[in-house]
Amino acid sequence: MSIYKRFIAGFTFIILALLILAAGCQSKSLSTQEILSNTTSAMEKIDSYKIAYDMVLDMEIVGGEQAMKIAMDGTGTGAMDVINKKMQMALDLNAEIPGAGTSQVKMTMTMEMFMVDGWLYTKMTIPMSGVKWTKTKVEGNEISQDQLAQLAQLMKSTIQTTLTGTEKVNGIDCYVLQITPNMTELWQWMMSQQGSNLAGNVDLSQFDISKLIKSYELKYWISKTDFNLIKAKADVNMDVDPAAVGASADDFERMTMLINLDMTFSDYNKSVDIQLPADAVNAKETSQ
Repeated sequence: MSIYKRFIAGFTFIILALLILAAGCQSKSLSTQEILSNTTSAMEKIDSYKIAYDMVLDMEIVGGEQAMKIAMDGTGTGAMDVINKKMQMALDLNAEIPGAGTSQVKMTMTMEMFMVDGWLYTKMTIPMSGVKWTKTKVEGNEISQDQLAQLAQLMKSTIQTTLTGTEKVNGIDCYVLQITPNMTELWQWMMSQQGSNLAGNVDLSQFDISKLIKSYELKYWISKTDFNLIKAKADVNMDVDPAAVGASADDFERMTMLINLDMTFSDYNKSVDIQLPADAVNAKETSQ
């Protein structure tokens, strides 16, 4: 064999060896169920976190005495101390709500919330109305203010989960999961979101939610390294006719609601300092 042929043969052997080694070093691909299981386990180990989110809510009731339009969007940031059951949230909201007659009123408001010692304190700052503090007892139901715990509950109630691919979020490689949760759980979560009560306190809990929700999408972005939840996105589109909620055409002709929520999570298990402002001491007590 010539020197050239021996060189080619040796070089080919090295290439094959490297390919075999590379194949052997590749990480095992995880199934969707394994990703779900790992994420659930990671969530149970969280002591604290920070959250930022954007929200959009559009609601319209056509016909009847309660005809109205409500449009709202906002951004917020906050922190949760899971161990000590403390929460802090700051929201900037832009709203367009019914005014006199058929007019619409645009307004900007800020909202701050603090969960301390089993009470949820809310500070509302509204132009022309000043500052108002209220407090609601939430002792025993602190999970209602823990966004991560609620998203974990939705994950546990999932009917179907699809791994749609991978993406980077804030520089973190993530699995992207599309979640199909139990619809009742989904609705309860959507209605528990900060500010959703501004949509008129519409109570649909006694009805078949599957007949009210026209479409929805819930996605989770899960870190590929530690399986922490990095981002969650929920889009819900409702189209309700009177018969579906035991009403008549005299009450209203049609009700539509669009809710979009984008949330990002960070600073897991890092220290957070949540203190109730001194001016909250005179907050007026209200019921949920």
